[in-house]
Amino acid sequence: MASYEPINNKLNFAVSFNPITAFPLDARSIFGSKTAAEAAAATAENAGSTNTVYYYGMPLVVFENDVATMYTIQGDKTLKEVGSAPVPDNATIELTSGGALQLKDFGARYYAYHEADPIIEGSWTYPDGMPESPNEGDLAKVGEAWYRWDGAAWTTYSEEVHESDWYELTEGWKAGLEPKVVAAAGNTYNIAWYEPSTTTIEGISSIISNMQTEIDGFNTRLGDLETQVEELAAGGLVKVDETTITKGEDGTLSVKEIAQTQVTGLAGALSTATANAVQQAQTYADGQFVAKSNVVAAGAAASDVGTASNEKVASEKLLVDQLTWKQGM
Repeated sequence: MASYEPINNKLNFAVSFNPITAFPLDARSIFGSKTAAEAAAATAENAGSTNTVYYYGMPLVVFENDVATMYTIQGDKTLKEVGSAPVPDNATIELTSGGALQLKDFGARYYAYHEADPIIEGSWTYPDGMPESPNEGDLAKVGEAWYRWDGAAWTTYSEEVHESDWYELTEGWKAGLEPKVVAAAGNTYNIAWYEPSTTTIEGISSIISNMQTEIDGFNTRLGDLETQVEELAAGGLVKVDETTITKGEDGTLSVKEIAQTQVTGLAGALSTATANAVQQAQTYADGQFVAKSNVVAAGAAASDVGTASNEKVASEKLLVDQLTWKQGM
């Protein structure tokens, strides 16, 4: 395997070439056909060889049919185009609008899986010979016509009926899709993406595999979270002031003592509650009790029934005084 080895035959000068005619600086480096360039490359050897004028790594230009293409001579004496862009086959690899190569249709479209329509097999006649006890959405075929049970009656069904599982090309993307090779025009093949079946063993196995991958990822994240929580607990990052909140030996937090001034809004709430309680007590007293000013003392009773009050009550002394008066009678 050849590699470049430095050569000592060099010409050193501090000036540049400035050709005054359209001649290449190195007459060896330009060809009128790729065939001629390939023939030259076939004679190449390591730099410094006296057996040939072409060396590995030498740049060559082929100007053919109005197109100039640059090549370099490889160690196997072949030519490799400089700056050539890969050409996608558009069957398995495609070039995106942004200039990136990717798998065909990746992230863009896939074949969505659909189960077969619910068909009740049998020989039926409409309307009296239809299936009994159908489920809503069931289909039955009479001759070449299809009927669908709408929950109350059999009605003509004109949409496409799928008698087996089917796939539909769908714009978008989702997890769990599988690449498959599908036939294309001209005896060619393309890669396409399919949603796994929910009825075949293969499809269910794929779905389970995808779920297992997601579960494994979840378990990993859960394990990381548990580790972080344990580190937080072990590190004792929770601090208490030991005045209002205290921490027991087992790590349990509890309220120790809180001053009234440390409870936001407590003073105002107590003041309002006190005023409300006094007001309610006053209202109750006014409605249920006799005011002190309404107690009639001895010697202050009304002189007759007409001027007496229904709101006032007699004091003990007035009552005794009145009873004494009656005894004297």
